[in-house]
Formats: sequence, C-alpha cells, structure tokens
Amino acid sequence: MADLHQTGTVIFGGDQVLGNKTVFNTQPDLTATVQQIRSLLEELSKEYGSDFGTDTPQASTAIAQRLSSDITLRDRIMKACQSFGFSAVEEAIRHPLAKPFVAAAKSLAGLD
Repeated sequence: MADLHQTGTVIFGGDQVLGNKTVFNTQPDLTATVQQIRSLLEELSKEYGSDFGTDTPQASTAIAQRLSSDITLRDRIMKACQSFGFSAVEEAIRHPLAKPFVAAAKSLAGLD
C-alpha cells in the first residue's frame, strides 16, 4: 500500500514516485551487496590463507571464478558497480581484497 505525503510524493515499497519520475531506494540493496562481498572475501581469505595476497593475480582469478559460479551475486554486484561506480563499491567494501575484487568485477564486465 502506498503512503501519500503532503508533498505529493508516493512511496511504493521504499521507492519514491515523484510525478512521473521514480527515485529508487537503493541504499538497502547496496548495503546488502557490500555485506555479501565482504563475506565472500572473508571466505576466500580463510580458504587460501596468508598466501592469498592483495595484489596477486591469484586473488583476482579466484574472485572471478567465485563470481562466475554465483550468477545471482554476480548480477547484484554488477548492478551496484554500474549504479554507484566501481570506485564507490571498492570504498564501501573496506577490505584488503577490495582492489582485486574490483579488478575481477571489471574483468567480468568486460572493462579490463
């Protein structure tokens, strides 16, 4: 059910509809995606141990392989990177493997 505010803004499921323009509530989606990315990077860090360096091709390759096998996560990540930019997603991740993650995401998007 929509909430009508005095300004004429209608809220549908967290998205604002202003006249014929919809302003999507993307913050919760970005937050959830960043949490999933952090979980993935933590999992890979544990799996590969201390040899899994932050600037190694091995890190980017392992991340790309994991993203390729999880289509849902890959699509969410690509959407977040396209909406907010790769740099903003890298900053939001705040993880030592953020740079190789972004390199892998750019590679999957064909931007490398």
